[in-house]
Parts: sequence; structure tokens; C-alpha cells
Amino acid sequence: MDEFVSIMGFNKEEVERDLKPYAEKFAERQVKPYAKKFAKGQQKVTAEKFEEKKQLKYNKIMEDLKTWYGKHRFSITDTMELFNPASVCSCLWEEKFGGHIGNSAIISTIKQLLKENNKKMED
Repeated sequence: MDEFVSIMGFNKEEVERDLKPYAEKFAERQVKPYAKKFAKGQQKVTAEKFEEKKQLKYNKIMEDLKTWYGKHRFSITDTMELFNPASVCSCLWEEKFGGHIGNSAIISTIKQLLKENNKKMED
């Protein structure tokens, strides 16, 4: 089953390593209104405070990614949780959480690969 991991999903380390810039940009865009709100009130938001808020938002985004898309497994005995790659990428691209799988062509590709694998196992 390990050969399917790369096509069936990302593990947590891959999401944190490879998709971090996109999650950080998502977090930064969500924190910018916070900085503007304080600027209107003539209170300065220090760079340190902004970075702190951005880090908290980034942590929340990573937590939400796992909640929304990171609980997939190959079997009930498998301990490796996978993230749905199409949904994670759509979420980070669109910068919103939701049901992205319906908008993806990856399902037909996965079905085809599983069918091909089943045929090989039957032979």
C-alpha cells in the first residue's frame, strides 16, 4: 500500500514542509485586517505583534487542515493519517475551508488507478 501514498494523499510532514509557504500566505492575509483595524484606532501594531498573530493564525490553519482533510486512512488498522491532496491544495489556493473534493478531477484518476490495481491483483 505504501506505493499509493504519494498519489492518495499527503502525510502531515509533507503538508508542513511542502505547503508551508501557502499556509503562511493564507495566515498573513487573514491577519492583515487586524493590523488595519488597529491602524484606524491610531494604535501601532508592532512587527512582533503582527508576526505573533500570524503564527497563531498559521497554527490554526494547520489544525483546521487536519480537521477538514487529514483523517484519511487506507484501513482501520493503518495508523498513518493522510491529507486529501486535492482538497488541501484547493483550500490553500482559495484560502477557505470547505468541501473541495466535488470540484476535483482527482477522484476519477484514483478510481482508475484502483481498478487497474485490482485487475493486476486478480491476474
